[in-house]
Amino acid sequence: MVVCYFLLLVAAARTFLWPASAAFVVSLVPQQHFAYAVTWNTVTFQLASVIGPAVGGALLALFGHFCQSPAALCFFHQCYRQCNNSYARSFNKKESFRSKSRADDR
Repeated sequence: MVVCYFLLLVAAARTFLWPASAAFVVSLVPQQHFAYAVTWNTVTFQLASVIGPAVGGALLALFGHFCQSPAALCFFHQCYRQCNNSYARSFNKKESFRSKSRADDR
């Protein structure tokens, strides 16, 4: 049932997205390149509509249940990076403090 609500939400968002993006392209692209811009905009959307689910299916087939929540994977990856960066910063602060205190002793 959750999937049906999600699909309804996506369809409602796309209903407003297409006219807004079409109006946005007009203001971004010069008149002589407008036809090319519309073509590339449509092509990229169609390719993303085909390639995105294919890549998602391949990842799901390769990694199984672990890959069902890419947002969780991104979250844990970012937490891991943040922990490593904060450890490196604290280590560098200790080193810089030690080097300053040694320089003061001289």
